Amino acid sequence: MNDPIKLAVLAGAGEEIALGASSITIKLSGADTGGAFALMEYVAPPGAGSPAHTHGREEETFYVREGGLLFHLGGEEFVAGPGSVVHIPRGLLHDFQNVGEAPCVAMILATPAGMDGYFRDLGALVQRGDAATQDDLSALNRRYGLDFG
Repeated sequence: MNDPIKLAVLAGAGEEIALGASSITIKLSGADTGGAFALMEYVAPPGAGSPAHTHGREEETFYVREGGLLFHLGGEEFVAGPGSVVHIPRGLLHDFQNVGEAPCVAMILATPAGMDGYFRDLGALVQRGDAATQDDLSALNRRYGLDFG
């Protein structure tokens, strides 16, 4: 029997994954949405972010709730502050970084789902610390269709 689709996730709930200084809390996973999407809360301290990469399988949409993120996207550079929405089509090279003095909190919608699994597996690599190799990270990125090249 399939699990029922989740109808509500209350404040403070979700699966939190430590990614070094940053964290992702999976609010709705692909299992919760029948694979349609994953909704995650991203918390990034000042200086944290992601280097330039593309997604081969999903689109990403950020909704910035607190703080701001500097994006490089589609040949443009801009800071997305509270209330901003940034949509990143699949295959578009992008990066982002919290350039503010306070933590940034953003919701990330990945369609279809899949990034939730990536962040679970990335969190497991981060937990391994020095035991995780660059080859492990490269294999993880390939498995989920991310290209940091």
